Amino acid sequence: MKQRRGRRDLSRAPSIVHGNSPTRASRIDDRGRDGYLPSVVSQAPPRIAVVSADRGVALRGPGGGVHLRGLAAGLRRAGAEVAVFAARLDGPGPPAPLPDVSITPLRRGRCPGVLRRRSRLLDLRVDARAASRRAVRAVRRFGPSLVYERYALFADAGRRIRRDAGVPWVLEVNAPRAWEAALFEGLPVTRRMIEAETALLRAADRVVVVSAALEAWVRARGVAADRVALVPNGASASPAAPPRGPFRIGYAGTFKPWHRLPESVPALARLASERGPTVLELHGDGPDRARLIAALEGVSIRVEDRSWAAPDTLDAARTRWHVAWVPAPAAWPPDPDRARRLEDLLGEPCPARWFDPLKGAEARAAGLPVWTGGDAPPALDPRPVEGWTSTAAAAVGGLQWNDPRSLAGSRMWTALAGVAGGAPR
Repeated sequence: MKQRRGRRDLSRAPSIVHGNSPTRASRIDDRGRDGYLPSVVSQAPPRIAVVSADRGVALRGPGGGVHLRGLAAGLRRAGAEVAVFAARLDGPGPPAPLPDVSITPLRRGRCPGVLRRRSRLLDLRVDARAASRRAVRAVRRFGPSLVYERYALFADAGRRIRRDAGVPWVLEVNAPRAWEAALFEGLPVTRRMIEAETALLRAADRVVVVSAALEAWVRARGVAADRVALVPNGASASPAAPPRGPFRIGYAGTFKPWHRLPESVPALARLASERGPTVLELHGDGPDRARLIAALEGVSIRVEDRSWAAPDTLDAARTRWHVAWVPAPAAWPPDPDRARRLEDLLGEPCPARWFDPLKGAEARAAGLPVWTGGDAPPALDPRPVEGWTSTAAAAVGGLQWNDPRSLAGSRMWTALAGVAGGAPR
């Protein structure tokens, strides 16, 4: 059978066991195409609390919110009862739906005004700890079988919930947050923060990471290999027929300084000169958007600035693109001198480039070549991309917990995400 570009063969049925025996599910995946949908076999499905205490991630917004919604929706489609507890619900752009999932906001904690103005780091700490405490109370009312937490700087909701409810705790790590804050956000990170982060990673029952570099970083922090699961980003996009019309490059996301979008304009102009009439389609906003628009003045490229868009609108937009613009830092670390100073201060080497941007997974799922912003030509990324149901199942598969609703006293949720033996990779 001919393989779809950017998709892994799902002919081996992912299945989820809640109890003792898996069953083969219908040949429809979470995007309605051929494949196998994981199913849950149990009198009572697992109840999973998904927690995010990160104010920078809007559940119904773009960026990290897409990942958070994808995991929650994937767990729900796999048969679990899912409740999301999030510090931030809405972000820029149209709010994205999350059907059949209960949503509870975690109220903000703030320093007094004078302290907040003096120390952003202290304000982040107070807020994250307050959100974590409130998550414990809210999750207790839900009565979870398992807690799945997106790691946020200073937050420890999952550890508190495990202590309170006696359920397994999965910690999802999308970046080495202390290093990210130091390198890109200018926060005064300390060695004590590194030690607290390490203790949190070692305490989780499972640490889910999205890239091989993050897996190596987590293991270097002392997390046992059998408690680390590498689960790359999922995506909901679909391949489409090659578009017609002028050469169209698409960018969707936040215009952040470390993306170096304005600095890529000369390379973009050279690419356009090779391809003929070119359209640059921009979706999103951010600190460097105005700089990028200014840098494009005088360049022979038609710019369509569309701001933020709903997920369905973005999926439709990708069918018009010939290439997806997914920035990648040309050099790492971005500021070598600062990185060396931080290594001396924090007592460990700077992590390797850990990025696995969601926009890259979405481009691969759509079958689009990726342009990273330099002189290298756009190219297809051969790495496979799973749908969110398989991604979510791989993240939590194989965990076992005490369940008072089970006569046996314990249950296991096992995911075979297209891999013999069910390893959560």
